[in-house]
Amino acid sequence: MRVGDLVKRQEGWQGWKRQQLGLVVNVDRAVVKVQWSGDYGTFSHPITSLEIVAERRGLYEIGATQ
Repeated sequence: MRVGDLVKRQEGWQGWKRQQLGLVVNVDRAVVKVQWSGDYGTFSHPITSLEIVAERRGLYEIGATQ
């Protein structure tokens, strides 16, 4: 998991129904800080409580030229 990944909470974890989609803004070992959609806020979560929906893609990966 890395900064820029789109994530959601795994079912069963506290708050998983309200935290539908979020953007990873910081990764510190086993703790990830996520900015949640809908102005829900930014919170830290254990990496095991999150599921990656879409991985961040770099400029090279999307065909950008210099």
